[in-house]
Amino acid sequence: MASLTDTRSAEAYRRALELLPGGVNSPVRAMRSIGRDPLFIARGEGAELIDIDGNRFLDYVCSWGPLIHGHAHPDVLAAERIAGDRTPRTEDYAAGRAPVLYLQPDHDPLAHVENAQEYQRALGDRVTVVVIPAASHAAIAEQPAFIAEELIKYAGSLWPPAGAGPAGSPP
Repeated sequence: MASLTDTRSAEAYRRALELLPGGVNSPVRAMRSIGRDPLFIARGEGAELIDIDGNRFLDYVCSWGPLIHGHAHPDVLAAERIAGDRTPRTEDYAAGRAPVLYLQPDHDPLAHVENAQEYQRALGDRVTVVVIPAASHAAIAEQPAFIAEELIKYAGSLWPPAGAGPAGSPP
């Protein structure tokens, strides 16, 4: 097996440290437990993940369930394009202006509620933390209805129905 090239991931991590606490938004992705800096995944194709250095990895995890439709499913990509069309390009995540929804299971052994609170303190009011009751790291499988309701409520606060006025204002 060839060794990994990680020059671009190392540079991306250096830049990420300037923007996010610890350079990542989850201690799971920090990769400290395996003695290396995180990889930066560029895309998924079928059963593989490809990092920004071009390394290919077989995706055994599939993001713990959210990728039930697989990488790059056409319906998911279409929904992403719609959301992207509604978001001004000046409001990207790294610029520090885009709203962020942080779903935090209340019993996650890998990422504790305190991590979400630290993230919110670091990034300010643009972060909405929703603690998912009776859930661990497999929160989507454990509380799908609760998560769906919270996502719908959050999306409604960002993009109210046509004619309802700006987000947060009465119709």
